[in-house]
Amino acid sequence: MTRLFNRRTRAIWIAALVIVLAELFVFNLPHWISLASAAPVTDDRNVTVGTGLAVRGTGAYEITDPMQAYLEIDGVDERVDYVHVDAEGAWDEMLQDARQTTQANRPKDSWGLALLDDTYDNANETLSMTNVRIDVKVDGQWRANRADYYNANIEESNYLRNRVKGDAEAVRLWFQEAAGSKIRFTSMTANARVPLSVNPIRLLAMALVAAFLVVFRPSSALWRIPLDTHSRGQRWALAGLLTPAALVALSITVGNVWFFSPGVYHHPGQFTYDFDQYAHLADSILKGQPWLDLPVPDELAAAANPLDIATRNRLVQSGVHPVYWDYVFFQGHWYSYFGVIPAVLLYLPYQAVTGGMLPTATALAWMMFGALLFGALMVVRVIRRYFPGASLAATGLAIIVFSCGANIPYLCYRSNFYAVPMTSSLLVTTLGLWLWLGAKRPDGQLSWVRVGFGALCVAANLGCRTMYVFAALLAFPIFWQDIKEILAGVRARTMGVAEIVKPVAAMALPALAVTLPLLWYNHWRFGSYLDFGNDYQMTVIDLTSYKAPLADLPLTLFYFLALPPRFIDVFPFLAISPSPYVNWQYMEPSIGGIFFAIPVLLLVFAFPLMRRRLHARHLWGFGWTAIACAALVMLFDAQKAGFGWRYMTDFSWLVTLAVLFAMLAFMDFTPGAPTPDAGAPEGALERSTIAMPLGQRRMIRVVMALVVVTAVVTFLSYFVVGRQDSMYRLVPDLWTSFGSWVKAL
Repeated sequence: MTRLFNRRTRAIWIAALVIVLAELFVFNLPHWISLASAAPVTDDRNVTVGTGLAVRGTGAYEITDPMQAYLEIDGVDERVDYVHVDAEGAWDEMLQDARQTTQANRPKDSWGLALLDDTYDNANETLSMTNVRIDVKVDGQWRANRADYYNANIEESNYLRNRVKGDAEAVRLWFQEAAGSKIRFTSMTANARVPLSVNPIRLLAMALVAAFLVVFRPSSALWRIPLDTHSRGQRWALAGLLTPAALVALSITVGNVWFFSPGVYHHPGQFTYDFDQYAHLADSILKGQPWLDLPVPDELAAAANPLDIATRNRLVQSGVHPVYWDYVFFQGHWYSYFGVIPAVLLYLPYQAVTGGMLPTATALAWMMFGALLFGALMVVRVIRRYFPGASLAATGLAIIVFSCGANIPYLCYRSNFYAVPMTSSLLVTTLGLWLWLGAKRPDGQLSWVRVGFGALCVAANLGCRTMYVFAALLAFPIFWQDIKEILAGVRARTMGVAEIVKPVAAMALPALAVTLPLLWYNHWRFGSYLDFGNDYQMTVIDLTSYKAPLADLPLTLFYFLALPPRFIDVFPFLAISPSPYVNWQYMEPSIGGIFFAIPVLLLVFAFPLMRRRLHARHLWGFGWTAIACAALVMLFDAQKAGFGWRYMTDFSWLVTLAVLFAMLAFMDFTPGAPTPDAGAPEGALERSTIAMPLGQRRMIRVVMALVVVTAVVTFLSYFVVGRQDSMYRLVPDLWTSFGSWVKAL
């Protein structure tokens, strides 16, 4: 028993107790409140159904008049805490059959595209998530609660809390949907008993947070174990930490094999959305043609200026289709302006072997795993090179900070082709930097193979996401000592021509091996080596004539850095922050600038304070180079592309490098020769016995707090209403499942 309860396991037991108490008495608070309520009152007596509801099946109704769409229970005469809406089994066979309609058997047009006709959908499907409001009559006056919702598919969401004080004479449930909406419910109960619910996903989430706090707390033994890249045990530990990501990628791959269908959608009178752009690009290369093999309407091909906003809107609204959104249209053919390298390396081999499309979610899953893997290995090499003797805890915390700061969680959420350029570039960039950071051999000489392959990877950004090519500038601080030796040899005339040419060739030739084919590819498509096709997009504006106003540039830079968040009092407690412009400029909805969307990046303000320590480790110039590159990328994005949440990924990883340097320099705790723990078995990992200074302890707590806040903000951002790829709109059941955790509190 003493082995289970001792000083080393105390933190684990405390964390377990907190998790159990939180699950039972915080998240289940509605259950305990409802137990003290008066007897439940159902709608089988004194019930009134508003005239704005028309029966459309067993438990299915259509709103005919939103001003009269309600259900009311009279004769309550007691305080009401919770109202339960029962929607189980609330649809008839006609509605159920329509709900199971898939894209494969929807009506199709002459091009074979599935028609997503609003009239067809609305006539045959009911809403799963219904917006409602509870009104309570107290002292003869109707008093309204705030807007709420229930989901017919998620029982936990169907308990609505009444926040109006006083004894209720009647309770009215308003259905706040548009006329013609079909809703589902079978009954309503006032003063319902909320069941006790133990949620395994919620327990897992709390366990992960607790594990993070326990493992990285300043008193953790991991702070006394030095990083040893030659240790087999530590290598297996890193592999174990990355295994869940590999399993997720594998599960996504298997799932897509069984359930994949082409991601093309067309609403009559609107643009056509095709999310298999990289797959089409791979097919075109296999066929030896520069354009995509997609249908072109005669009316669009004959238009004098098909990119003109008024012209294409007129064509689309008159029924001309398909007009593909966010594709390039040039000289009568469709193209992709996205980089070709992901299509060549992933999509093309798969499609050449199988003859079918590679699902983008599968490609993204493995690219994301690669970015995580080489991002972690890059961080390990930074620590090994500049902070030898740093602890395992510092290494693990640095890997987590890099993953958060590089906006990897955001890219994981956006599993469509818009995330492919950033994810592929993050993969090749971290791989390239990992190779460069490990290019110095133990004898002090450079491995030209690693230098060359690193240059090739960094140059590959031209065919992935061009903004990441600024990573090439990081070669200067990484190889600065070697550059100085070469310059000194040139000045002293002690270095031969071959010794000078070799490093230049090792860096330049692999880069040219990637760059020159990409430039030729541009010429093959658009007749110009430097034309990547961006200006011919079918997007929100005609980019061939549009010039971004310089007056908006300062505002865009402010939005990227410090757009303030907007908090609300309902789940997910965050909302889209307004980002208005004086002139028109592209704007993607966001919850805030990088310092609010990724709070851990606030640590970059500690970087200038670490000058002496960073100078001693040859990281002062490295950090400022990364910050300067981030500023250049942000400036380019702001002027050329506008403000976009996903564009933050282009430069946030560079800011994160400076954050890592400052964090590691401040937390650097290398107490000298470590000694084995007393009584430790032979071969056990060595641990330092010297106490950690107070300053390092405080910095560790600050970093941990910012990581937790970043994780919470990121998690809640997945559920923000109004963001692109909104879960509220695309996967309402999943949105409701998580929202029900706090909905009734």
